Amino acid sequence: ADTVTRVLSGVIDKGTGSNAAVPGDAAGKTGTVQDFSAAWFVGYTPRYAAAVWMGDPRGGFGHPLVDVRVGGRTYHHVYGGDVPAQVWSDLVSGSPGGSEGSGFDLAAPAPSHHVASTTAPRSSAPKPGPAPKPVCHKRRCHG
Repeated sequence: ADTVTRVLSGVIDKGTGSNAAVPGDAAGKTGTVQDFSAAWFVGYTPRYAAAVWMGDPRGGFGHPLVDVRVGGRTYHHVYGGDVPAQVWSDLVSGSPGGSEGSGFDLAAPAPSHHVASTTAPRSSAPKPGPAPKPVCHKRRCHG
Protein backbone atom coordinates (compact mmCIF):
# COMPACT_ATOMS: atom_id res chain seq x y z
CA ALA A 1 0.00 0.00 0.00
CA ASP A 2 2.86 2.39 0.75
CA THR A 3 4.38 1.81 -2.68
CA VAL A 4 1.03 2.41 -4.41
CA THR A 5 0.60 5.63 -2.42
CA ARG A 6 4.05 6.80 -3.47
CA VAL A 7 3.31 6.09 -7.13
CA LEU A 8 -0.12 7.75 -7.04
CA SER A 9 1.29 10.76 -5.19
CA GLY A 10 3.51 11.30 -8.23
CA VAL A 11 0.41 11.66 -10.41
CA ILE A 12 -0.46 14.81 -8.45
CA ASP A 13 3.07 16.03 -7.69
CA LYS A 14 4.47 15.81 -11.20
CA GLY A 15 1.96 14.13 -13.50
CA THR A 16 -1.41 14.49 -15.17
CA GLY A 17 -3.19 15.16 -11.87
CA SER A 18 -1.38 18.36 -10.88
CA ASN A 19 -4.72 20.25 -10.81
CA ALA A 20 -5.73 18.04 -7.87
CA ALA A 21 -3.05 19.46 -5.55
CA VAL A 22 -4.26 20.14 -2.00
CA PRO A 23 -2.52 21.21 1.21
CA GLY A 24 -0.60 18.24 2.56
CA ASP A 25 -0.20 14.84 0.93
CA ALA A 26 -2.54 13.45 -1.71
CA ALA A 27 -2.51 10.59 -4.18
CA GLY A 28 -4.75 9.89 -7.14
CA LYS A 29 -5.33 8.84 -10.71
CA THR A 30 -6.77 10.64 -13.72
CA GLY A 31 -8.83 8.99 -16.42
CA THR A 32 -10.15 9.98 -19.81
CA VAL A 33 -12.41 7.62 -21.73
CA GLN A 34 -12.02 7.01 -25.46
CA ASP A 35 -13.20 9.88 -27.66
CA PHE A 36 -13.69 12.08 -24.56
CA SER A 37 -16.94 10.30 -23.68
CA ALA A 38 -16.15 10.78 -19.97
CA ALA A 39 -13.38 11.94 -17.66
CA TRP A 40 -12.67 11.27 -13.99
CA PHE A 41 -10.31 11.78 -11.10
CA VAL A 42 -10.15 9.53 -8.06
CA GLY A 43 -7.88 10.32 -5.15
CA TYR A 44 -7.24 10.23 -1.45
CA THR A 45 -5.51 12.08 1.38
CA PRO A 46 -4.84 10.79 4.89
CA ARG A 47 -8.33 12.10 5.77
CA TYR A 48 -10.52 11.73 2.69
CA ALA A 49 -11.13 9.62 -0.40
CA ALA A 50 -13.33 10.83 -3.24
CA ALA A 51 -14.02 10.37 -6.93
CA VAL A 52 -15.25 12.90 -9.49
CA TRP A 53 -16.77 11.71 -12.77
CA MET A 54 -17.81 13.94 -15.67
CA GLY A 55 -19.88 12.83 -18.60
CA ASP A 56 -23.18 13.37 -20.32
CA PRO A 57 -25.99 11.22 -18.87
CA ARG A 58 -27.42 10.87 -22.39
CA GLY A 59 -24.36 8.81 -23.32
CA GLY A 60 -20.77 9.88 -23.70
CA PHE A 61 -20.11 8.50 -27.17
CA GLY A 62 -23.07 10.44 -28.56
CA HIS A 63 -22.34 13.50 -26.43
CA PRO A 64 -18.58 13.70 -25.76
CA LEU A 65 -16.89 16.24 -23.52
CA VAL A 66 -15.87 18.54 -26.35
CA ASP A 67 -16.04 22.35 -26.20
CA VAL A 68 -17.30 22.30 -22.62
CA ARG A 69 -17.55 25.66 -20.85
CA VAL A 70 -16.90 25.70 -17.09
CA GLY A 71 -16.26 28.80 -14.98
CA GLY A 72 -15.78 31.06 -17.99
CA ARG A 73 -13.23 28.76 -19.62
CA THR A 74 -13.83 26.56 -22.65
CA TYR A 75 -12.21 23.12 -22.68
CA HIS A 76 -11.91 21.88 -26.24
CA HIS A 77 -11.42 18.36 -24.83
CA VAL A 78 -11.96 17.47 -21.16
CA TYR A 79 -9.31 15.23 -19.62
CA GLY A 80 -9.42 13.70 -16.13
CA GLY A 81 -6.62 16.03 -15.08
CA ASP A 82 -8.69 19.08 -16.02
CA VAL A 83 -12.10 19.81 -14.50
CA PRO A 84 -12.49 16.51 -12.56
CA ALA A 85 -9.13 17.04 -10.81
CA GLN A 86 -9.97 20.69 -10.04
CA VAL A 87 -13.38 19.72 -8.61
CA TRP A 88 -11.73 17.00 -6.49
CA SER A 89 -9.19 19.51 -5.15
CA ASP A 90 -11.93 22.02 -4.28
CA LEU A 91 -14.02 19.30 -2.62
CA VAL A 92 -11.18 17.98 -0.46
CA SER A 93 -9.76 21.42 0.40
CA GLY A 94 -13.23 22.65 1.38
CA SER A 95 -13.98 19.66 3.62
CA PRO A 96 -13.46 19.92 7.39
CA GLY A 97 -9.72 19.92 8.00
CA GLY A 98 -8.98 19.66 4.28
CA SER A 99 -7.40 23.10 4.06
CA GLU A 100 -4.94 22.22 6.85
CA GLY A 101 -3.45 19.20 5.11
CA SER A 102 -1.65 16.27 6.68
CA GLY A 103 0.98 13.77 5.65
CA PHE A 104 0.83 10.11 4.77
CA ASP A 105 2.41 7.80 7.37
CA LEU A 106 4.39 5.57 5.04
CA ALA A 107 6.03 2.84 7.08
CA ALA A 108 7.65 0.88 4.26
CA PRO A 109 10.96 2.22 2.94
CA ALA A 110 10.91 3.77 -0.52
CA PRO A 111 12.22 1.37 -3.17
CA SER A 112 15.63 2.07 -4.61
CA HIS A 113 15.91 3.24 -8.21
CA HIS A 114 18.02 0.21 -9.13
CA VAL A 115 15.99 -2.92 -9.74
CA ALA A 116 17.91 -6.13 -10.31
CA SER A 117 16.47 -8.70 -12.67
CA THR A 118 15.51 -11.94 -10.96
CA THR A 119 13.93 -13.55 -14.00
CA ALA A 120 15.87 -16.40 -15.56
CA PRO A 121 15.79 -16.65 -19.34
CA ARG A 122 13.15 -19.04 -20.62
CA SER A 123 14.55 -22.18 -22.19
CA SER A 124 11.61 -22.79 -24.49
CA ALA A 125 8.46 -21.00 -25.57
CA PRO A 126 5.20 -22.15 -24.02
CA LYS A 127 3.13 -24.52 -26.11
CA PRO A 128 -0.09 -23.07 -27.51
CA GLY A 129 -3.37 -24.41 -26.19
CA PRO A 130 -6.11 -25.98 -28.28
CA ALA A 131 -7.85 -23.81 -30.87
CA PRO A 132 -11.18 -22.37 -29.66
CA LYS A 133 -14.30 -24.07 -30.93
CA PRO A 134 -16.71 -21.96 -32.98
CA VAL A 135 -19.89 -20.78 -31.29
CA CYS A 136 -23.01 -21.43 -33.37
CA HIS A 137 -26.48 -20.02 -32.93
CA LYS A 138 -29.27 -20.57 -35.47
CA ARG A 139 -26.78 -21.85 -38.09
CA ARG A 140 -24.51 -18.81 -37.73
CA CYS A 141 -21.07 -19.56 -36.37
CA HIS A 142 -18.49 -17.18 -34.93
CA GLY A 143 -14.91 -17.84 -33.91
